[in-house]
Amino acid sequence: MNSFHVAQNQYSALLTVFAVTGVEAVARSFAGLGHVVYAGFSGYYLGLAKLDPENRGPIIVKGLLIASLIHGTYDTAVSVIPKNILITLPFIVIYIGFFFVVLYRKLARCRMQYREPQLSSTEA
Repeated sequence: MNSFHVAQNQYSALLTVFAVTGVEAVARSFAGLGHVVYAGFSGYYLGLAKLDPENRGPIIVKGLLIASLIHGTYDTAVSVIPKNILITLPFIVIYIGFFFVVLYRKLARCRMQYREPQLSSTEA
């Protein structure tokens, strides 16, 4: 009877380890996508800094701070929320998706601004 009890407890512990590890693996599998978004924010601000040499330093610092804040918030939230696939996965998709959309909109706005023909003072 004792061996059955020990085996049952070990099986239960093993399932718990796999459940927690599986959720952690899912969370970490999205880490690459998150890093793309974080790098995109810092790259966006590096591009803005290149276009505005007078304010280059503050723009670069702003981009790095924004990317660091988004990354740090994600890391903190993932470590605090319950390790449940039904909670973790939607959170990750929504969090990374939200900042991807924000970055995409920033890039689209910038692209449209620089595609518009610039009127020189002689043409106006």
